Amino acid sequence: MVLACVGLVSCASGVKKVDLPAGSDPQAELSKAEAHLQESQDKQYDQLSPKHFSSAQDAIAKARKDIEEGNKTETILDNLGLALGHLRVVDKNGDKYKARLDPVISARQAAVDAKALDVMKSDMNDADEDFAKIGRDIEKEDFEMSAERVSDLQKRYGDIELDAIKTSNLGAVRSLIEKAEGNDAEDNAPKTFENAKAQYASATRSIEANRRAPEVYRADVAKSVEAAKKLNRVLEITKQKHTSESAALTIYAQEVKLAAQKTQIAGSRNTVGALKAEVSANQEALQGVRAENQQYANKEQLNQRISAIEDEFAPEEAEVLRDGNNIIVRLKTMKFSTARAEINSASLMTLQKVKKLIEAVPVEKIMVEGHTDSVGTAEVNQALSEKRAASVKDYFVSEQVADPSKITAEGYGFEKPLTSNKSKEGRATNRRVDIVIQPSVAL
Repeated sequence: MVLACVGLVSCASGVKKVDLPAGSDPQAELSKAEAHLQESQDKQYDQLSPKHFSSAQDAIAKARKDIEEGNKTETILDNLGLALGHLRVVDKNGDKYKARLDPVISARQAAVDAKALDVMKSDMNDADEDFAKIGRDIEKEDFEMSAERVSDLQKRYGDIELDAIKTSNLGAVRSLIEKAEGNDAEDNAPKTFENAKAQYASATRSIEANRRAPEVYRADVAKSVEAAKKLNRVLEITKQKHTSESAALTIYAQEVKLAAQKTQIAGSRNTVGALKAEVSANQEALQGVRAENQQYANKEQLNQRISAIEDEFAPEEAEVLRDGNNIIVRLKTMKFSTARAEINSASLMTLQKVKKLIEAVPVEKIMVEGHTDSVGTAEVNQALSEKRAASVKDYFVSEQVADPSKITAEGYGFEKPLTSNKSKEGRATNRRVDIVIQPSVAL
């Protein structure tokens, strides 16, 4: 039987591509598609439409590679349109079935939050495969809601969550007890062995009763950890000294007491040392008061001069910040076009004011930091940020604002955004240069 293609589904590709205007910016559209993909995954819609989600990932990856290789815009937009078509199906199926499958989705998210993807990877993969079967049934429009099927999968994720929490908190304890058992703890330190097992069981029950309240079970876990460590040390003493468990426990207690005394003595010594250091510091401070007072007037004059120049920057032009003794000039109007590093004419007036500020300060070092938005690859943006920083550095060198050896330039790519890169305005804000002025005197 041949079925007609309906709605989003087309005979050629399985989905109807979203038509992107021919003049669209490929990098901007890629960023939108990647954000859409992440949003769908955050809602776990990838589980409800695994094939379409995977196809969207593949199409986005192709578009990203085409951009990196400088391929045709038309090809890039076609792949992004295909990705968006698949994501529409993902969203459609997710919106339709999310409420009905919410018990499973919520249980899976709880397992993910408990780091089950790391500590219970095999079990999570098995459960996810069964969840994906539901998603594939949804994609084939062959899904029939089964309370039993949903309940079973919900329980599996719940069990995985609990096991992940136990493993994260008590995995090391279990290993220590197993190690002791392998070293004949049952024969050589039976009481300590039983106590460690009892503490482990108590901590396990505490986690089971309060899996999402670590503040409740944390104390029981700490006791279990201490009991397991004690077991292994007592067992070690019985073998090293060829003695009984009772004698080993006495030695262990003495070791604990001695360690506490050493800590107390060390603390006392630190206190005495701190007092001596405080007296010495006070004496030095008294000696330095007169010199500090003599320097105060000059320092006050310098700060007044700096503040006057700071006031020359319009609020929308630049922001002058203090980081300790450093002065940071964050240029808001230092606008760069996407993928460009040249300084435009509008920015030169701002740089003249920065020059004036630098010349007013005894300079130890000037650090020019270049930053980009998230459009493009990390490698491309890193290189671009370095070029932008170098452009500003070259301007300062040409203007002889300071000894060239005191001026450095560093690029940070898109590692330190000031705001979200999801909007055009946000990306413009992140394409910036920060100038860090390190004075040679205290301000």
